[in-house]
Amino acid sequence: MNQTAAAAIREHFGELTDPRRREPTYPLLEMVTMALCAVICGADDFVAIAKYARTKKEWFSSFLDLSNGIPSHDRFNEITAIPKLLELIEISGALVTIDAMGCQTAIAETIVDAGADYCLAVKRNQPTLHDGIEAFLSPHLDNDFAETNVRRHVSHDTTHGRDVQRFSFLLPVPQDLPDRHRWKGLKAMAGRPGWPRTLRPLDRPRRSQQPRR
Repeated sequence: MNQTAAAAIREHFGELTDPRRREPTYPLLEMVTMALCAVICGADDFVAIAKYARTKKEWFSSFLDLSNGIPSHDRFNEITAIPKLLELIEISGALVTIDAMGCQTAIAETIVDAGADYCLAVKRNQPTLHDGIEAFLSPHLDNDFAETNVRRHVSHDTTHGRDVQRFSFLLPVPQDLPDRHRWKGLKAMAGRPGWPRTLRPLDRPRRSQQPRR
């Protein structure tokens, strides 16, 4: 990343409000820069972001002030750039998919209010929702969804010379799912065993995300 790119990040995120109440050890823009790079490279939670930042410390130090070192994952958990990113792109009519670090009620509401749909990965950063989904799915997985409506998909591929089947499913969210009321527009859950996701199904045509002019 050259100085021009670093300046562009400052231009786009320079007006971010720092949500941290105490005097920060790590400047907000530096954390946002590291988080953005990590997510672009596949990091899907704050532990992975911190690990990526440590791995790329020498590179980051070429254009960031790392006099205080690399933040730990709990420090990254204090900030997020996703709401700002959603403001910068036109998402109306799109399906926005975000990994577990973006599984936040405020983000879901922002997406719905912008006329889009969301598919958010659920992990233990949302323990009530995660445990509620697991508790709901467990008996249905045991009886092969005999007592509920479900849509299934089976894919086949070859891995290391073996034929592999992968099962996925889509089913409505029950009215009594814990935490459901906090997730605007939540309609369904999808996934495969051990991999729950929440999904607000599409009710309009998708279109590609484009930068807002």
